[in-house]
Amino acid sequence: MKTIKIIDTSIKDIFKNFNSENLNIKNFNELFKLIDEINFSSLEIIGGSCFEKMLSNNFNKSPWEIISYIKSIIKNTPLQALIGAKNLVSFDYYPQDIIKRFIKISINHGISIFRVYDALNDIENLKPTINEILNNNGICQGTIIYYPNKDINYYINFISQLKSLGCHSICIKDAESTLIPAKSSELFRRIKNKEVNNSESNISNYNKSLEDIDVFLNTQNLKGVQVLNYFEAISNGCDGVDLSFIPSTYYENFIPSIFPFLLSLKEKKITHNLDITRINELYDLIKEEVYPNLNKNKTFSNIRFINSNKSFLPEWLMVMLENQLFELGELDKIDEVFDEILKIKEEVGNPSLSTPIGQIIGGQAILNTLISNKRWEIVSDEMQLMLSGSFGKLPDEINPKILELINNINYNNNELLNNNIILETKNDNLFEICKNDIKKYSQNEEDILSYCFFADKTLKFLNQKRKIKSNPIEGIKNDKKQELSIKDTIKILDKTKKEQEKFKENIEIDKLREEQMNDFKDLNIEKIREIINLLENSNIEEIKIESDNIKITLNKTKNINLEKNLKIDDLNKLESLDLSTDDSKILKQKSLKEKEETNLKDISTKEFDQNLEKTSSNLIEIKSPIVGTFYASPSPGEPPFVMVGKKVKKGDTLCIIEAMKLMNKINSDYDGIIEEICVSNEEPVEFNQTIMKIRMN
Repeated sequence: MKTIKIIDTSIKDIFKNFNSENLNIKNFNELFKLIDEINFSSLEIIGGSCFEKMLSNNFNKSPWEIISYIKSIIKNTPLQALIGAKNLVSFDYYPQDIIKRFIKISINHGISIFRVYDALNDIENLKPTINEILNNNGICQGTIIYYPNKDINYYINFISQLKSLGCHSICIKDAESTLIPAKSSELFRRIKNKEVNNSESNISNYNKSLEDIDVFLNTQNLKGVQVLNYFEAISNGCDGVDLSFIPSTYYENFIPSIFPFLLSLKEKKITHNLDITRINELYDLIKEEVYPNLNKNKTFSNIRFINSNKSFLPEWLMVMLENQLFELGELDKIDEVFDEILKIKEEVGNPSLSTPIGQIIGGQAILNTLISNKRWEIVSDEMQLMLSGSFGKLPDEINPKILELINNINYNNNELLNNNIILETKNDNLFEICKNDIKKYSQNEEDILSYCFFADKTLKFLNQKRKIKSNPIEGIKNDKKQELSIKDTIKILDKTKKEQEKFKENIEIDKLREEQMNDFKDLNIEKIREIINLLENSNIEEIKIESDNIKITLNKTKNINLEKNLKIDDLNKLESLDLSTDDSKILKQKSLKEKEETNLKDISTKEFDQNLEKTSSNLIEIKSPIVGTFYASPSPGEPPFVMVGKKVKKGDTLCIIEAMKLMNKINSDYDGIIEEICVSNEEPVEFNQTIMKIRMN
């Protein structure tokens, strides 16, 4: 009887889908102890967005410290990490120095097994990382992203190559839920030499050499056929599968996949080593402490039910797109962007949507549908690099029409190439650059690596950690079982009292403002317009009007126009006021809002990187074309692109707006001098927000 190996991903999934503020350390202790007693083959605790989520926790521990803590409790079951060959746990590609440090530090903190993948299945991308794992005495599971259009010989040859590199086991990862049960059956029957085509002697030899290496299957449950795929795979030679007590965020009935899978093995000549009693105990604990606090994604659920027969995006990519479109105010376009991603994927060689390729294609889909006037009018730098082979060899041929269309776009290829060379040079010194950036916060190698991956979140974590050390009372969390000293209680009560007083002051201020606004109820706007017309057509320079508590000064030299100077916020406050008189007209908010919207439609959109509106004959406002984060310099520690008073020429880079992990350069369309920079470095910006002003020459 064959014994199947089962890898559990529950811990990783908890960090990905759970708000850690609602789970205290004691819950983790009990959960970890139970998991360790179940006898899983290994526990995958790092993968996807898990490392990034670990930076936001209420334990005052870095991701590395959390890994060490988990290992201190889970002593019997090996810990495993899912990593990209070159992007590791982030979205960018990293130099060999960073990869080497990451592998070594991970092993030191308790990771035994590394499941290594490349989104394009490029063997050259995989080789250096596999070597680093083996050189540090780690266990390497070479991972192949499943492509439905590849024949079975493709996988047999790939497995053979990974085995020759020294991989201890293999995993076939179905990231987009495109594998169907019949294909699972055929795939593993051929891999495990259950069915040999005698005319393919070379493949037959490959099969014999693969009988002694474990081949696992990891498939997402986006179409609800995960258990069927697993059943067919293990019935035909598959050695192990991934299961979890934590369902995907779309899966609303909270039935973990582990139970139906184990049930399917009954009456089958396949068994497992799991302790069912402990499984039931763990399920009861997770059902009580974890399920009520899972982050649910209803949009993903709706798309799953509406498009049940379509291809699917990975769940993490769908969530990222939903968040980005929500920020842009275009959430209703999610189906359109969804379809565009699948269309682009086919046009550019059918790459997997795994990280970082998924982000690149997702970003291009937003450009094609929401930003550009027509498809492929604007192409992101990352997409150009991907099409040029900078991320590895694409699985299939690129559509010739797309290549022709892109080549006709007037991009400065030399500039792109030079920027790529500069980026590679910087990457060679990335660790030292990051070390210098956070020298005031930490010189710990683990913290520096975290900063290399997620700079903003690492700084926030280090700041919070330093704050807690300097003032421990700030670090006390809302835990019902937490006991405070009398001294600490007094501090908290005093702080609460001050907050209440501040709240009362704000109420009084709001009340005063409301009373002041009531003074406008008898204001005759039409009469003021008549006075303005009189002022503009006379030699009078200034008129002062006083009525009760209202004082208005109209100055001819300042070009005052009441209607133009009224802001939308003011109109919202005046909306319910009676501004009419017997001989005047009603000022309607609707008409002014329509004028405001008309003005916005007139904004120039010559380039994706530019959104300009002339505010005078020679002063230009540069506005953000998207919601994102403003970066004044190309990288931390580098001088800014521009400064106030600096001359700029048409085409010069002014700043970078980062959105969806894509760095979008904002270039000038004019020659001039920087008059004002309206936002600070790393400050969030809204769509159409003025970020700087240029005085034209």
